[in-house]
Amino acid sequence: MMHTATYTLTFTTPAFLGDANQNARWRTPPIKHELRHWWRVAYAADNGFRVNVTEMRREEGLLFGNAWLSHKDKSSNHEVSTFSKSLVRIRLDQWNEGKLNANEWQKEWGKDKPETAQGWKIFHPNVDKFIGPALYLGYGPLEVEKVTLQAGKTDYATTLKKNAAIQAGDAAILSMAWPEAFPDDLQNLLRAQKAPNIYPEKITQRLIYALWLMDRFGTLGGRARNGWGSYHLLPSPPGRGEGGEALPVRPWRDCLNLDWPHAIGKDEKGPLIWQTETHADWKSLMRTLAIVKVGLRTQFRLFLDQNAGDRQVYNKRGQPTGIDHGKPQDRHWLAYPVTHHSVAPWDKEKINNKTVQLNLRLPNQLRFKVRQTASGKLVGVIFHMPHLPPPAFNPDRAAIERVWRCVHQFLDTLTGEPHKRQFCKDADRAALEKQKQQLASVRLQRIPE
Repeated sequence: MMHTATYTLTFTTPAFLGDANQNARWRTPPIKHELRHWWRVAYAADNGFRVNVTEMRREEGLLFGNAWLSHKDKSSNHEVSTFSKSLVRIRLDQWNEGKLNANEWQKEWGKDKPETAQGWKIFHPNVDKFIGPALYLGYGPLEVEKVTLQAGKTDYATTLKKNAAIQAGDAAILSMAWPEAFPDDLQNLLRAQKAPNIYPEKITQRLIYALWLMDRFGTLGGRARNGWGSYHLLPSPPGRGEGGEALPVRPWRDCLNLDWPHAIGKDEKGPLIWQTETHADWKSLMRTLAIVKVGLRTQFRLFLDQNAGDRQVYNKRGQPTGIDHGKPQDRHWLAYPVTHHSVAPWDKEKINNKTVQLNLRLPNQLRFKVRQTASGKLVGVIFHMPHLPPPAFNPDRAAIERVWRCVHQFLDTLTGEPHKRQFCKDADRAALEKQKQQLASVRLQRIPE
């Protein structure tokens, strides 16, 4: 017997979703990937965050499909593959291309539009320049180009790569179906592997919970952690209680016991979730989120430390362009890579006297989501899903805890009046002073979910 569910998925910000030709297009694979991510979070919560990853991956693979699982047959003592198709079916009523192409973007953000007007761009203290907020949060799908203004002056404006986005407000019908229980052969296999909590209603309970988490916190596509590709589902999937009781929350330092995102962190004040004031449109809201992100990142100063093996990098003209760091500094633990500030042990290592490129990547654990209010306005949500970086980074837990305490303090102090704000004692005061006016325009509040 199959359980079915139908939702209208509507984007609240442009989504950088593309096909094989890099044209913006509605597609089901990113949605399935998103569902699997939040299913793991639901799985972790169901097991009290004491997760056997091998058991979790086996249940996930048998539910969503896999081409890697195997088990040892007791009678023959041979390894037997357990490849399987997905038991979860996902369908969209349309796979249309996005209509937000470069020309449409130009109509909204062209040379005569707000981005090039005084007061719209935001100041970045590390480059001592005003930059486009959309570009800062969406670099890659978004680019910068030189434009000529009406008075003959030149400026730099953000542009969209051709056919690279699905427009805000676009919607599609998302239909899903899954069995009420695992087939007998898979059910027996899971029980033989000691997978916990395998009983019929668990499939539906966990998937519905994952869909609720998607609706509240999920984003799709490129630069999604910065709020692009935010969406909501209607009707809203049911949660598990009210307020914080509905959330998969865990003390944030305990979250560092695992090296994958499995919970939303909390501290003595509650869940690590902050919300902006309401905005009339996504453009002004993304500008606010960009101000927040520039501020919380640049409070961590990057500097040349020769005692740590840092090396100044120069261009062909002999001008300094950055630093090759011998070991990570605080800002590197937020996300990596950092422009012009590489970490040598994370980029390459020597094996048998040969240099091997590592090119490690550390996604930001702090995520942005844009939600629509009952009145049709928008708010930005900032939340922290803490976890320890993978072993390849040789994570320094003390440094990581210090960094995230400063980030939490930064976001908490933005809930107060501008003249009463207290940032981390080690924060770069000069950088914060340069942003004083734009940070004063931001007011956050802690929310339970």
